[in-house]
Amino acid sequence: MDRVQSLRRYDFPECAKLALDQLANLLVQGNQGIPGLGAANEDLVEQIVSEFIFGLTSVKLRQHRKLNSLQELQLGDVILQFFAQHKDEATRHSLFKAVFSRCCDSEQKVSVLSKVVSMAVGVQNSNLLNSAAVWMQDYCELAPDGASALKDLPRVSPHFTCTMITAIICVYSLPEESSKRPVISSRILEQIIDWMSFDCRLALTSIHQTQYIHSQRPTLWTSPTKPNTQTPIPGLVRWCTRAPLLTALQHSKTDEKSDVQNTTNELQSSAHLWTKLHFCILQTILQFPTIPGAPQLELITLADMTTIVKDVSVLVQRLQSCQATEVAVDRLVQVLQVALATGAFRCSIGDLRVICQTIPPCRLLSIVQNQHLSFAPPPMHNAS
Repeated sequence: MDRVQSLRRYDFPECAKLALDQLANLLVQGNQGIPGLGAANEDLVEQIVSEFIFGLTSVKLRQHRKLNSLQELQLGDVILQFFAQHKDEATRHSLFKAVFSRCCDSEQKVSVLSKVVSMAVGVQNSNLLNSAAVWMQDYCELAPDGASALKDLPRVSPHFTCTMITAIICVYSLPEESSKRPVISSRILEQIIDWMSFDCRLALTSIHQTQYIHSQRPTLWTSPTKPNTQTPIPGLVRWCTRAPLLTALQHSKTDEKSDVQNTTNELQSSAHLWTKLHFCILQTILQFPTIPGAPQLELITLADMTTIVKDVSVLVQRLQSCQATEVAVDRLVQVLQVALATGAFRCSIGDLRVICQTIPPCRLLSIVQNQHLSFAPPPMHNAS
């Protein structure tokens, strides 16, 4: 209890900073993370988290109460700084699990977690994002009731769920993509699909919230020349358009002596998931005009669309014409068509012409060109 008594000498947020150090030491000493510290230490960890991280401790007033929104932001900054500076990966992962265990049962934990992950995406704090990804994967695959708890997450906090999807895109890569990042698992992909199927406006929540927060600012918070990191939609579009192409490339390199049946089954399962996710994306884009202030917002910026189009075009050139190239190009053009029609994507006629010229030709692209190249959607206000 000496640890607890020493922490009670400090006010918030200093006590939270020291509490994270104390937790890290406990986890290192336990050597097995959470669980595995032993009953006494597990109880101590839970007490420290509850009292000094998610509780507002005041030495002078000798009281303990919940944090307000500003204090949650202060706590988020403390957590971000700790994860950015702490070098041991195993301890970071264990600490994240300890701090945010059973978060689906706590409105305050969900609120803080939402802010922390959102801030981590904004400042590209890879240490925290990686720990968040491991935490979610454990929830999906290891925790007894984890999948059930995550399934209800959009009801608990749509904003956090949207932010979590964005973080997942930052952390994970596609199965066949050349990257040092961990590969997105089918379980996590299915979870994203379930979330977006439950509420087709879910992936728009962060845009709506950010637009509300910055409603008093005279300039826009998005820029056509920069990717939109406030929403998972651009990243999901990139995944869905690249997935069939990367799968086809990987399949073409498969050794003929390998287990062809297992490879075929895996590809078929993957194709089904990407098709479902693509449908969810289109449903989300169709809901974009219903967001308050939609004419002042961008769901997919010119920078996003340019990158997605170039990525698909490069991969198509590496493959001979096949079903995968048709699927990828059709998905890309469908997204372009719906985004133009709803105002989720805006650009000049010149920029749109370049985009259409870069996309491999298909029948739907000809329709889009006939519809929109004579007049492009209005550019963003204050775009310059």
